[in-house]
Amino acid sequence: MPLPVAGDPLSKQLPSQAKRTEQMERLGIKVFDKRGKDMGKDQFIKLLITQLTHQDPLKPVEDKEFIAQMAQFSSLEQMTEVNKNLERLNKSQLSLSSLNLLGRHIEGREEKTGRMIKGRVLEIATGEQGTVLTTEQGKIKMDDIKRVFDPSKGK
Repeated sequence: MPLPVAGDPLSKQLPSQAKRTEQMERLGIKVFDKRGKDMGKDQFIKLLITQLTHQDPLKPVEDKEFIAQMAQFSSLEQMTEVNKNLERLNKSQLSLSSLNLLGRHIEGREEKTGRMIKGRVLEIATGEQGTVLTTEQGKIKMDDIKRVFDPSKGK
């Protein structure tokens, strides 16, 4: 749906972004979350309900605009679900690739101290903080591995 152009009758019906933001702030609706990212689905629903509740009965939201908003919401829902699935897939991929490291020698930053350590992978654990590999010298997060090596080949 093209954006209304100045002078277009529809542009006079739609409040400016600044005005909408001001109205939402007065009603306690946050447009951005704490991290400064775009509004989520809960804020989007609140905004939509607020718009419908406070609209002028003599100038209701046009069907096209309402349908466009619902399409945006549907699209947001689908993108959120795709993102969740990609995160799960990525986590599974990391877990599977970490299994190949069991018994191998790795070097990386120790989880608690941040110092570089080397050692043979004895255990692999996955959890909220990601995949962590336990060596003789300490624990290394999967993301903090610098190299995988064969100790019989030197260095």
